Amino acid sequence: MVEEGLISIRNIYTDGTKIEANANKYSFVWGRAIKTGKEPIGKQLDALWQYTQKVAEQELTEDQLTSFEATDHRKVSQAIEKTDQVLKGKQISKKVKQKLNYAKKNSQGV
Repeated sequence: MVEEGLISIRNIYTDGTKIEANANKYSFVWGRAIKTGKEPIGKQLDALWQYTQKVAEQELTEDQLTSFEATDHRKVSQAIEKTDQVLKGKQISKKVKQKLNYAKKNSQGV
């Protein structure tokens, strides 16, 4: 298409936007929007990187678990029962209920 002179590749912007065959003025991103968005995104990425470095540093300085001991299934069952009693009558999410039920069903095999 470039060789035929139908399109120009003078300015190319890649951001993952998909343009439909029946494109209108709202189906693509303006180059100016990309330029103005670079700086805030860069700041967010820097902040995220600093946070991950801090978390990694903390995790590396903490004492690591060096041995594994068998877990008493009665203690696990007691912990699940306490959690169930604390949450009884309270509004909790479906995911929390599912995880608690899963723990109840599988606590005997621990």
